[in-house]
Amino acid sequence: MRIFHGVVVPMLTPLEQDGGLDRPALGRYIEHLLGNGVNGLFTLSSTGEFCALPWASQCELVEAVVERAAGRAPVCAGVSTQCLKESIAHSRDMAAAGVQAVVALPPFYFRTSQEEMRVFFSRLADKSPVPLILYNMPFRTQHVIEPETVFALRGHGNIIGLKDSVSDAERTIQLSEALRGEGAFSYLHGNELLTLEAADHGAHGCVPSLANLAPAFFAAAWKRAAAGDHSAREDDQRKMAALMSSFSLFEERPQQSTTLRLMAHKAILAELGVMSAHMAQLAPPVSPAWCSRARDFVAEHGLSSMWQHPSAESC
Repeated sequence: MRIFHGVVVPMLTPLEQDGGLDRPALGRYIEHLLGNGVNGLFTLSSTGEFCALPWASQCELVEAVVERAAGRAPVCAGVSTQCLKESIAHSRDMAAAGVQAVVALPPFYFRTSQEEMRVFFSRLADKSPVPLILYNMPFRTQHVIEPETVFALRGHGNIIGLKDSVSDAERTIQLSEALRGEGAFSYLHGNELLTLEAADHGAHGCVPSLANLAPAFFAAAWKRAAAGDHSAREDDQRKMAALMSSFSLFEERPQQSTTLRLMAHKAILAELGVMSAHMAQLAPPVSPAWCSRARDFVAEHGLSSMWQHPSAESC
């Protein structure tokens, strides 16, 4: 049975000003995501600032997400580190917190061969109490989990999927087609602009950061694509492309800062009364001009009608 499919949201991490977990905001946020048709929750992804949070805070977050989700959707958690033993230890902590799977990047500070990746992931899966999802994010890691490596690992009994964050359409089609009938193994695409094409070719799900802003839209668009319904394809693709501009709201040049890109999403949700724009580290205060940009984005894209849990939060 395939555990992860459909829209699996890579969650933002709601934080208070002092860096602590904002539990009321987390509750509002999860209820809205689940209430709008998403199929799974991915904690401690890039979107969730895993690399900027101490491990104790990561554990607290995952425990709170699992508790609030209460079995209504599967939860997976990132355990990426450069050290195999540490990732194994993290997988045990996440299993104890109640997740259905863990997710790991390949080690990337050292140059890592495909054979070394196979050894790393196999040993991690051997020791993890819960299944492992491979995480391919070459834009961040400068390492690619090649298709041949994926094919070699899919037969491991405790490896159940690949989260593939790439802009390579040829690779997307190749893996979607090759893995479409792979039993419990899930091919989950992580690039919004290739989401619908991946569905056309048999991908089992998507992991779009933009679903944090418009979960109901992504859930509906994925269902249409997965069912072969192209009646709204042009509009769906246009809306996904338009929402991509949210990443650059606070940047002065493209790809200036991952922190600013994620902060823009939090600021948009702050305007919607969901969570504050506080980041784990290195973020400047949100300026009035930035708040205005977030507010304008909400109005331009009609996001206010999608959120039903107002609070005192604001940008």
